[in-house]
Amino acid sequence: MKKIKNENDLSDMEDKTIIAKNGNDNFMNRQTLPKWLVVWWWIAIVSATPLYLRLLWEQTLLTWAEGRQMIGFTLIHNHTGVFLLGSIGYILVFVWIIRAGIYLFAKKKRLAKSTIYYLVIPLVAIVLGLIPYNFWAYLGGVKF
Repeated sequence: MKKIKNENDLSDMEDKTIIAKNGNDNFMNRQTLPKWLVVWWWIAIVSATPLYLRLLWEQTLLTWAEGRQMIGFTLIHNHTGVFLLGSIGYILVFVWIIRAGIYLFAKKKRLAKSTIYYLVIPLVAIVLGLIPYNFWAYLGGVKF
């Protein structure tokens, strides 16, 4: 592998992999997501976030303050658009994780930090969203 002496040497390199000063030759060779997956991620996250936050708020803070709730009842009856858009966003997030996982598994490279963030944020949201309502209520001291 050729070391770069100045910026003009970049155009002459076939591999275009820059060797770091600390000897790590893989830092530029990490896998990032293609633009279409990033755009899909943003559309899915932006559309799912209002519904996700509302449901999480109802399951935690509202339940802890007011007692047992009918989760989503008021949301569906008063803000149907938020519910429909959020539901589509939820589906897009689940499908995105599967598709991105397949894409990254096929490439078999180390992941860039930005790619890790794109994966961790929806995974944490999905895990928190799948926690049962009774568990959240129990954490807040609400008896059933």
